[in-house]
Amino acid sequence: MNAALAIAATDTAPDAESAMAHDLLSAVEPNTQPATVAAPPVAANEPDNHQDKLAELAISSVVSPLHLPLEQLISLTEAAQRNGQTEQALQLYHQWTQESNHPQRHLALFNYGSMLQSLGNNTLAVDIYRQCLAIAPGFARAGINLGLALENLGRSDEALQCWSHIVSARFVQAESDAALVVTALNHIGRLQETLKRYELSEAALEQSLQLDPNQPGVIQHWIHIRQKACRRSEE
Repeated sequence: MNAALAIAATDTAPDAESAMAHDLLSAVEPNTQPATVAAPPVAANEPDNHQDKLAELAISSVVSPLHLPLEQLISLTEAAQRNGQTEQALQLYHQWTQESNHPQRHLALFNYGSMLQSLGNNTLAVDIYRQCLAIAPGFARAGINLGLALENLGRSDEALQCWSHIVSARFVQAESDAALVVTALNHIGRLQETLKRYELSEAALEQSLQLDPNQPGVIQHWIHIRQKACRRSEE
């Protein structure tokens, strides 16, 4: 399974959305596991298992999660997953995202989609990511994950379109995350190689290296793809 991105929960000060999203998003695992929202750090004198027990009680007492702050929603769903309460975590996300009009609802949708994707439910994850992008069309991390979910479903051309949209958006948006553009290009290169479209794979990896030359693994792969393309042209 290819890796999706996820968000980490921190204090969401009323800053610019891009800065807030950067703070909320955890590190990306290249190519394997989907990411999710992380809760605020636990106080030094308050162990994780104590927090989890409190969260378990809180989850069982939640009648409607609609009025939960985003950070608390994330904390509760993380604790639920650690306690093996996966269905409860999914239900919290489902109710909150479908009923809330929170201004950062797209972040909860993103985490919900990431969780579904990590559980192998790529079909529903695609729907949730599309809801996320309908609210925040420029949220490139959701586009990356959407492409991965579509790829897992065998819908390769749709996946490539998702990543291509992220790449092309840098020419029309004042601000774009260069690291995510590089990630999108690398996914394009990887999938095009799988589809034996070596020239397109080579072109994508070449663009990636132009944006970030410090990618030894991508350099080696680009050379490998060039050799494949040359051998194919000689046949």
